[in-house]
Amino acid sequence: MVKELVAYVFSLTYDRDYSSRQKWQLHKILEERTIPFENSSRKQELVDLLEEDDLKKRKQLKIENHTPNKKPRLRTPDIEYNYDRSKLRDQRATPGRVKRPRYEDMNIPDDVLGYFELNFTIPKEEKPKGRTNARQENELFKRNALLNPLTTFHDLYRCHEKGRQGSPTYDGAGYQLDWEKVNRWMKPQAYNKDRMVRNMDKALDKSEKEEALLFRVFFKDKKKLGLDDPYYIKGFVKDHISKDLSIPFHQIGPDEIMKWRDEGFERKSFKEWWKEPNEEELTRIENMEEGGSLRKDL
Repeated sequence: MVKELVAYVFSLTYDRDYSSRQKWQLHKILEERTIPFENSSRKQELVDLLEEDDLKKRKQLKIENHTPNKKPRLRTPDIEYNYDRSKLRDQRATPGRVKRPRYEDMNIPDDVLGYFELNFTIPKEEKPKGRTNARQENELFKRNALLNPLTTFHDLYRCHEKGRQGSPTYDGAGYQLDWEKVNRWMKPQAYNKDRMVRNMDKALDKSEKEEALLFRVFFKDKKKLGLDDPYYIKGFVKDHISKDLSIPFHQIGPDEIMKWRDEGFERKSFKEWWKEPNEEELTRIENMEEGGSLRKDL
């Protein structure tokens, strides 16, 4: 119930207008099916075209086979998508990224989820009747996370299930996961308030020092974030350094920042370099920042 409520709150904040990525994806599907859509631009019109085509195909299959059309199971490749590179300020290749990014249940647009539900079978194990304890709830969540590629933590459970010698598993941003790091993350931790506070303080102090170094080295005229500056500026700076050095985004730390300086890359003027990101750019940076501590270092 809590999970559905969180997803509902996220859906309320999602911009209902088409983003360029969503338009591109739906247009691509229509093109692959050779369905004319030049005179249709609204969301409902495009969805109606797909639904009409699905209905025609189901009717045709019933006529030919005299059996109901069975939808294929939703799998990882089905939920991958491409960024619209024409919308990205820096179109250089992303170091270390192997796979395309994927949708997850916490960030998937309603219309894209509707398309998946219409065209695929999304596996789900139902909660057993009667009262369940915490262990049973956790096991049910784990089984559903393994079954449904849209589920949050699906990639982590798949990686852990494969074992240390298993085939590579990739996170929602397309980076390979490190089994050892995932294994440590999976181990239950005893609750200790004092330890949690200490760890949070250490992490905050480390982040602030890294941010200060990052801005001092990269910019000629910007020493730190101001109160009115958006938090995501740091991610765009790290992305730029990552591409300059051909080092994965999640591996950019103090040593890499100093390496960028020592190799003689040109420092930037903040006022000239920075501009507010569009939706495509912000989505990409947020994907790369999420879960970086569990990725494999190259």
